Amino acid sequence: MKHKTYIPLHGHSTYSQGDGVTRIHDIINRTKEIGANAVALTEHGNMSSFYKFYKECIAHDIKPIIGCELYVNDLYFDDNERFLKAKRKKSKSELEEENDKIDASNNHLLAYSKNYKGIKNLIYLSNMGFENFYRKPLVSTEMVFNLLDDNNIVTTGCLQSKFNHLIVDGKEIEALQLIKRFKDKFGKDFYLEIMLNQLKEQKIVNDFYKKVYQKTGIKPVLAIDYHYAYKDDWFIQYLLYVIKGRRTVENYPESEWFYTVRDLYIKSVDKIYTLAEKYGIDKEFLETSIESTFEIAEKINIELPLYPNNFPRFNDETSKSKKQFLEKLKIKWKEKVDNGLIPNDKIDEYSKRLKYEMDIIVEKDFIDYFLILDDLLNNFVYKVGGATGAGRGSASGSLVLFVLDITKIDPIRHNLIFERFLNPARVDPADVDLDIDSVTQKKVEDYLKEKFGKEKVCHIANFGKFGAKTTIKDLCRIFELDFVLSNRLTSYFNDEKTIVKIEGELKKAETIAKKKNEYDLLDFIDKNRELFVNIGNRFIGMVRQTGRHASGILVSNKNLNRSEVPVLKLKGEIITGVQEGGDEREIAELGYCKLDILGLKTASVINDTIKKIEKKYKIYDIEEKILKSSLDDNKVYDEFKQGNCRDIFQFGSDNMINLIKMVQPENIVDLSSINALFRPAVIQAGGIGTYLKNRENPQKAKLKLDKVHPDLWDIVGESFGVPIFQEQIMFILQKIGGFSLAEADKNRKVLKLLHKGNQEKNEDFYKMMNKFKSQAIKNGVSEKNVVWLLKILGKYSEYSFNKSHSLSYAVNAYISMWLKVYYSKEYFSSLFNHSTSSELSWHIKQAKQQQIKVNPFRFKKTSNKFEVDYDSDAITFGLNKVKGMQTKDIEIINQSTIDNVYELVQLIIDNKISKRTIEPLCRLQYFSELFENSKLLELVLLGSKKKKVKESIKEKVDSLLTESQSIEDWTKQELFQFEKKYFEFYFEDHPFTVKYEKIKNESPYLLNQINSPKQLQDKEKGAFILCGVISDIILKKAKKTGREYYKLIIEDDEKQIYVTVFNSKDIVDIKDGDFVVFKTSKNKFGFVKSKDSNIQKYV
Repeated sequence: MKHKTYIPLHGHSTYSQGDGVTRIHDIINRTKEIGANAVALTEHGNMSSFYKFYKECIAHDIKPIIGCELYVNDLYFDDNERFLKAKRKKSKSELEEENDKIDASNNHLLAYSKNYKGIKNLIYLSNMGFENFYRKPLVSTEMVFNLLDDNNIVTTGCLQSKFNHLIVDGKEIEALQLIKRFKDKFGKDFYLEIMLNQLKEQKIVNDFYKKVYQKTGIKPVLAIDYHYAYKDDWFIQYLLYVIKGRRTVENYPESEWFYTVRDLYIKSVDKIYTLAEKYGIDKEFLETSIESTFEIAEKINIELPLYPNNFPRFNDETSKSKKQFLEKLKIKWKEKVDNGLIPNDKIDEYSKRLKYEMDIIVEKDFIDYFLILDDLLNNFVYKVGGATGAGRGSASGSLVLFVLDITKIDPIRHNLIFERFLNPARVDPADVDLDIDSVTQKKVEDYLKEKFGKEKVCHIANFGKFGAKTTIKDLCRIFELDFVLSNRLTSYFNDEKTIVKIEGELKKAETIAKKKNEYDLLDFIDKNRELFVNIGNRFIGMVRQTGRHASGILVSNKNLNRSEVPVLKLKGEIITGVQEGGDEREIAELGYCKLDILGLKTASVINDTIKKIEKKYKIYDIEEKILKSSLDDNKVYDEFKQGNCRDIFQFGSDNMINLIKMVQPENIVDLSSINALFRPAVIQAGGIGTYLKNRENPQKAKLKLDKVHPDLWDIVGESFGVPIFQEQIMFILQKIGGFSLAEADKNRKVLKLLHKGNQEKNEDFYKMMNKFKSQAIKNGVSEKNVVWLLKILGKYSEYSFNKSHSLSYAVNAYISMWLKVYYSKEYFSSLFNHSTSSELSWHIKQAKQQQIKVNPFRFKKTSNKFEVDYDSDAITFGLNKVKGMQTKDIEIINQSTIDNVYELVQLIIDNKISKRTIEPLCRLQYFSELFENSKLLELVLLGSKKKKVKESIKEKVDSLLTESQSIEDWTKQELFQFEKKYFEFYFEDHPFTVKYEKIKNESPYLLNQINSPKQLQDKEKGAFILCGVISDIILKKAKKTGREYYKLIIEDDEKQIYVTVFNSKDIVDIKDGDFVVFKTSKNKFGFVKSKDSNIQKYV
């Protein structure tokens, strides 16, 4: 009887990287189209997709059949030396000469999981393969037999299997022996794999397996070895090989592509019957093979547990961990009370909150997680002199974390919600992101490996996907389309949202191109639309490359090769094969400990500054004293009000500084509010305007909200009536909607659906809406105001900040500014050391404005890095900031006490100081106090390195000086160029002063008309003629429209400002270092070049 469908077995998704081009949702959709209720996925050598595939199948009522196509290589394990010799041979003749033909090829083998235990077996086996990685993850036949059991199913696989190699080579007896060996091991769970393709080798294999079936009863099974879901997607697979090979369609045409089988898709059952007839497989044998696909599906029943017990235990016994945790809390609690960080008059309130949190932590079995965090910080980070930020994310809402010194924010004092951090109604684990100073952060993973075992700790993977931008760039490259136009096109695409349809991005690009009259680009889009849309959309969401998560580390309770988390190998390092981040929560859902350890430069600056203060002034516990204060120092807020916060993390952009100036913050809540206001959802909801308006007349705003409900102002009054914090939304849902805080945390996410289409609104949404409306009306809110309130909540819930995070970063900013105000030299020297070259330009100017002296860049006046020189009441320049200099040379030079050029030459020869060090130092006039002519000195120093053995240093130096005495020193313009090259900013002098003096002498009437950046720093609004030197030209793109524009950094000798330029034609003839004059206007967002003005160079 003809089957109506079959179960697709043996297949690959995009996680068989570089080969499979099927997205998981395509597999599901195509399976439904052919009428099947189950489908298999068997990646090449890895299990990276197993969890995604499982969840996607379950969500669509499809039975997941999870397997793996293993790479088996017995030679690698039996005789590794011969294996390597074969792999590294230069030609076949080398082996033939030795009469020793070695087959070192990898053999494929298909294995499936019947249940959860079978999946674990396969993950173990795959992970062992990555431990024995040689171009591919390799396993042996012995490992297959040892690690797979009656929870697994095995088939003979494709033509690359050992079985099929023997058959094709005519070694039928050996093939039968191998078949018997597997049959003896796996019994009825061993099948002979039949495929339908045009290869003659496949017909030989199929015919052989028919005979084996007839003689032994070992069942055949149909496998399709799909690499894509749909018939025409073979072309996508081909293009992927072109992309990965960095080739083009022209120099690697499809006719030369090694894949001759181009129908590796999920076929309909009718197509299966047609192909079987074409390739000579009789109907009875085919139907037996199809029947086996159902038999295998019936044997499979996979149920993956959510949050299984894979979490590392801090102690062997839970009772011991609990006892240890309570003892730590007791000790830390006493410290906090004794130090005044917990107020004596509120002990009962704090005790009650601590008990509430502890009960939830114990009930949810999270004690080990908190102990791991406590150990990491208190036994490593703080012990080695490292530091953390005040907090990150919602973790600052926990009193337990505050008491343990994991965060520095008192949640009761600042009205933060524990349920926003750890919702007792949710099953997902706690998640604490740690900001650690950038130096110590790099050592954290090593500490964790030492603590828990290097076999149990690894970095988390990140799978980079093809997005609209990368897809179009790749297609334009391989089809050799116009480079300039393709770059311009993709510059109009959205950088943030990658998984979007290409037609939407093209439409947006066309809108921009029409406005800019870019008819060449419009024509380019039109000509290539079919390629971009029809081909391009097939790439969107496919895996493009594997990388390391920026900060994610996994800790397991068992060795990774025997754990249930798949692994991969990336550049010699074992990383996870599943990911965490964005919408993916695979690490947590698989029950592992995921630690987010982020490097925070601000923590480094604060830490270094405090250490310098402690060393010089013997003042200790500075940060603790700041945190205990009311955080209301007027001098600190005066600096913010003036916008002197370019160096303060998250408060240093032009737009943020303008907002700060408009708000004029008075306290830490204002700083926190500013941080939260500058977010997409709040900006789009008009929150900034409403906040500023209500701030001017808070009483009027309060009266308006009081009419809606008397509790509203108590909730949102701190942010002047604007619900900019997630916690405020939760409080509104609690006090007006009648939800518990745990329910409110869940429902604040549901609120986002208010502005979505009806198809996205689910049962939870309508249930939540009905309850809120009914409870709000019961609590005295009119029906009209309920509608208004929900509209407001929906707008602000889209991407509002949680207050815990916003406040933590406001506290970081406050501490940074406090240190800058009261210990400026210590602060700036630390800031300089942790600044990029471009940042240094800003920060040194800022320091000079505050009358802080930076020593000249001269010999004996520098240090290895920026330090405070208390003798001269200045900061010494750090040689480590000079581009190209070697660390060993820096230390030698700074320790030297030489006094003349002869001793300098001796120093250079004795210590083999490199040309890379000599050139920048001479060109920056570093040794000018030893020898005035720096250009001549460079020639002497480099020439002396070629001194003959018998020649004295004095003779060589004098000879070089005599030969080159006519050489003149560097010109002023050359010195400016050298500073820009080796510092990337101007330090000793500034070209602006030279140009300005020239204008003063030649065109003094212009001085009354033009303004440099330092003259405009206090201007609020208006039109100006701006002059200055271009420090940088930065290409930017509007997030909302994708419109391309430029930011010019214009500077004088004291100040820098950003100027926005929208027309690319304006920047065609200008470059870094040019002195320019042009009209500009200033609004609340900063400076913009006027449309009616050209940028003129002053030569």
